[in-house]
Amino acid sequence: MKAAVATVSAASLLTLSACGDGGGNADHPEPDASIVVGVAPDFFFTHLYVAVQEDFFAAEGIEAELVEFPSGMEATEAITAGQADITSTTSSTLSLLAGSGSDVTALASNLVGDGWYGIVANEEAGDVSDSSDLEGLTLAAPHGSVLDMHVRNFLESHNLSAEDIDYEDVNAAQLVTGLTRGDFDAASMWEPNVSQSLAETEGSSVVLDSEETMPVTGYTVGGSDVVEDEELAVRVLTALDNAIDWIEENPDEVLDLVMENSGIDDESLAQTVQDKVSYRLDFSEEEVDEIYESRDFYESLGMTDATDDDVTQMYDTSTFEEWNSSGDS
Repeated sequence: MKAAVATVSAASLLTLSACGDGGGNADHPEPDASIVVGVAPDFFFTHLYVAVQEDFFAAEGIEAELVEFPSGMEATEAITAGQADITSTTSSTLSLLAGSGSDVTALASNLVGDGWYGIVANEEAGDVSDSSDLEGLTLAAPHGSVLDMHVRNFLESHNLSAEDIDYEDVNAAQLVTGLTRGDFDAASMWEPNVSQSLAETEGSSVVLDSEETMPVTGYTVGGSDVVEDEELAVRVLTALDNAIDWIEENPDEVLDLVMENSGIDDESLAQTVQDKVSYRLDFSEEEVDEIYESRDFYESLGMTDATDDDVTQMYDTSTFEEWNSSGDS
């Protein structure tokens, strides 16, 4: 079956005003293009907040409006619905949209999350070093999600499958509280939930993180209005590259921003999560392969029947190659 493409309710959107001085340069060209930048209050979108609020799009002659969505998936679906022009997304979302008729296209990768997903076990679970350690334990994750993919990779590394353990289907929003209450012994989570669980669940530990088993890449994606205008797309990548430079040069301001966006008021926790994100523009063969590997996973669960040709429509490396050779990189 094809993955459904949702229309994002206007009631769920939050338009944020742009501010800033473009890294100290307020003398910007007259804008000749405009875009809506979709974001979610998550660490994966920091470069987009910065690109708008610090006027790096304005420096490229692009008028940018920042619109906040409840989640990254909804920010990506908003492009299909005509409510956004660019955002950041994952291979998981791209693979589920493949073959759906969506015009979302990846133009580059923009970050890597090192250990972004983790299987967190409570004190009772203890260390997991071989398959016998999983006997009698309950493991939780939202089935059919990237967290499910992480669990199945984990089980495969122990020569097991999901049918060999007590594997519960639990909504992502309930994983932290469920683990703390002892509803299950271990759970697959993403940040900041991993670090939050380690802080709140006595005796908890990470038995496997995604740095060991699967890449976690963020992709800059755009709709047809951006993708089909290569000159505009190159300027978008230039603005993002400059925003990433600003992030590297202003760690204190970045920490303040991610704490405000995420609602985390523990500075140490926020810093721990932020340190797992590395921003940079690239588009390697491995990052292209990651999209196909995600498709293969969802195909194995019967959640998509996207062909290789369908997946090929979800990315375009030529724009990144043009930008990378233009002297703006």
